[in-house]
Amino acid sequence: MISMNWVKDYVNLDGENLHDLADKITKAGVNVEQVESKEINNLVIGKVIERVDHPDSDHLNVCKVDVGNEVLQIVCGAHNVREGIKVIVSLPGAVLPGNFEIKPSKIRGVESNGMICALSELGLEEANEENYKKGIYILDDNAPVGGDPLKYMGLDDTIYHLDLNPNRNIDCTNHIGFAYEVASVLGKKVTMPDITTHPINDEVKNYVSLKVETDKCSMYNAKIVKNVVIKESPEFIKNRLIAAGMRPINNVVDISNYVMLEYGQPLHFFDKDKLGDKILVRMAKDDEEIVTIDSKNRILTSEDIVITDGEKPVCIAGVMGGKNTEVDENTKDILIEAAIFNPLNVRYTSLRLDLRSEASLRYERGLNYEYTTIAIERACHLLEKYASGEVLSGTVTIDNVERVKKTAEVTKDDVKNFLGIEMSDEDIKNSLNKLGFEYEYSENKYIVTIPNRRLDVAPHRQDLVEEIGRLYGYDNIEAKLPVGPTREGQYVGAVKYRKLISKRLRALGLDEVKTYTLVSDEESNMFTYGKREVISLLRPMSNDKKNIRQTIIPSLLKTIDYNKARGVKDISIYEISNVYYDKEQEETKIAIAMLGDYIPNNWSGVSVKVDFYLLKGIVENLLDYLGLKNRYHFKEEIIDGIHPGISALVLVDKEPIGYLGKVHPTISKKDNIYVCELSLNKLIDKKVRPIKFKEISKYPSIEKDLAFIVDKDITSEDVITVIKRAGGKLLTNIEVFDVYVGENIDQDKKSIAYSLKFEDPNRTLTEEEVMAIFNKIIIEVENKLNAKVRDK
Repeated sequence: MISMNWVKDYVNLDGENLHDLADKITKAGVNVEQVESKEINNLVIGKVIERVDHPDSDHLNVCKVDVGNEVLQIVCGAHNVREGIKVIVSLPGAVLPGNFEIKPSKIRGVESNGMICALSELGLEEANEENYKKGIYILDDNAPVGGDPLKYMGLDDTIYHLDLNPNRNIDCTNHIGFAYEVASVLGKKVTMPDITTHPINDEVKNYVSLKVETDKCSMYNAKIVKNVVIKESPEFIKNRLIAAGMRPINNVVDISNYVMLEYGQPLHFFDKDKLGDKILVRMAKDDEEIVTIDSKNRILTSEDIVITDGEKPVCIAGVMGGKNTEVDENTKDILIEAAIFNPLNVRYTSLRLDLRSEASLRYERGLNYEYTTIAIERACHLLEKYASGEVLSGTVTIDNVERVKKTAEVTKDDVKNFLGIEMSDEDIKNSLNKLGFEYEYSENKYIVTIPNRRLDVAPHRQDLVEEIGRLYGYDNIEAKLPVGPTREGQYVGAVKYRKLISKRLRALGLDEVKTYTLVSDEESNMFTYGKREVISLLRPMSNDKKNIRQTIIPSLLKTIDYNKARGVKDISIYEISNVYYDKEQEETKIAIAMLGDYIPNNWSGVSVKVDFYLLKGIVENLLDYLGLKNRYHFKEEIIDGIHPGISALVLVDKEPIGYLGKVHPTISKKDNIYVCELSLNKLIDKKVRPIKFKEISKYPSIEKDLAFIVDKDITSEDVITVIKRAGGKLLTNIEVFDVYVGENIDQDKKSIAYSLKFEDPNRTLTEEEVMAIFNKIIIEVENKLNAKVRDK
């Protein structure tokens, strides 16, 4: 939130309509989402002239309140209401935030004509339990009874609520940074705040030594202010903090927050007497402990940056100070810290400790080293002025910031090429001048120096063109349709295969799903065919999204559970997605999961119970569709997570490309779920001949059925291979239609039944010649596989 009363300190806004200004700023690329004017009708300053206990309540108070032109009886439940204080009174007819209208009422039988308000009830601070406990807001004794409380408090303000792009979260979240944006839009200059002090004849270096033992702190400044008087802040500081959503505490704490909201530079104030005479900045030790100012014990790691007194931690850098050096009502001497810490370390620490704050967010986004130096001087100025402090001369500093001047070249042609508009040199110069970017113009080029306050602008011509264009006005860009030759697009490579496979699986009646790439430790260790190293996130959002998956199947199982919980019993789903393993390996997988009844995507509507052979048939159909007919086979294999007796490897050209089978009963205890996972990368690598057209035979075919009893370790694929060789060219199709074990079959045997189709495209076959081939097939299978024809 940005207080426009505050911004007026830096930019002259006399005569500006703030609603119109918000539109101009939004058009320039910084989105003002909401303009909030702090105006509430029927709100007055009142004085409590009498307070008595409610006759029918142990916590309510009946108050007589003078509101200027009359005395009202108001029932109030605040613990801090008392006779003689001046308060904010909401009269009948007032409408408070949340569309809450104040009306005359009876509360437990006692008339009440208004409400004595807390700041949270007026929308001036967050409505939460902590603020509720603080009770009503008490005005100072000078508040005029009957007057406008918001105007008296300086809260008759216009607040801009910003919806910022990530790059502008750096400069536009502080008031000076936003003032520069306002000035650039209006073509005005920014007046910086006063930072002058009157140091006493004593130096900081006489009281403290500074040492930095980590490269995670590139700048550390320390100054000392002695003999501060802790008291209430001046009204303008309190009002501006309230407008920005912060509750005033005391002048010292408020000044720290005020400077942070002004410059975007977080500060930390130490009680100098508690701190001692040494500051050592280092990385924490694993399991080192500190009690923070919220009285909680924090366990640190070696990735946390800490400020120490030479021995023990006194502050978690960029996150929160320690209880052992906290400023309290007895503090006299203050050491001020203004530093730059590594943004990643601050972010990881604040996330791990769940201590994200306004200060830590600013450290995470990066800081302008120029403001780091200025902000500490500004804090000294305010402490000297509003806390009666004595500023010591000098600053103890460690400065390892790499100062590189940001310059870039840009031309009129660059503007034309990137934005598609013709801008004159005068327009370009005008935009750069508004931005406050210094430049030299030579040989039709602008050599621009980018100020350090704009950390979001990189020294590239593209960024400069963007800045020039937005100040010129994107609404000035003429809309034109693109002109150029067009041609029909085509899918190629992996995208083509994904589209083909997805289209085929949908045609077969499966539904496509999209699931999350991150999984838990448990899911990472499921269905692990082949030893692979799991890739884990350094800072996961949660334990169930800790690792990058190396198989899609656990995600499909979760999708099945989700649908089952909502009454869906028949599920046939697939997903095509990338998996990752062994640090740098990426592979695209096709995964299928099926449960219940399968309904083919055709007109019949007849359902089929899902089993191993149904899924195997879908895989065969897919491989045939991809042009791999007669090049694949299935091999029995024990696979992690798959039922050992109902599983198989899928091989193409004798290379494993995936597997299928029934989910192991230990994983799916109640449901018979069948899954498959294939490697799309390996399928793409298989060269496929162009599909040739084959005319449907004009002549009738002859079909024969037979069943063989074979050893259990002999696969159907083995039998089919022998049948094909014996059947020759006239045998055009083989289908398995039954597998049987049980009565009349030995325990180590099984029966497999086949349907054989014989056909010649040029003539009608005779029964005699078909029987000759049929008998040959029986002899070959019996001899080569020790099989026996099943006769019943």
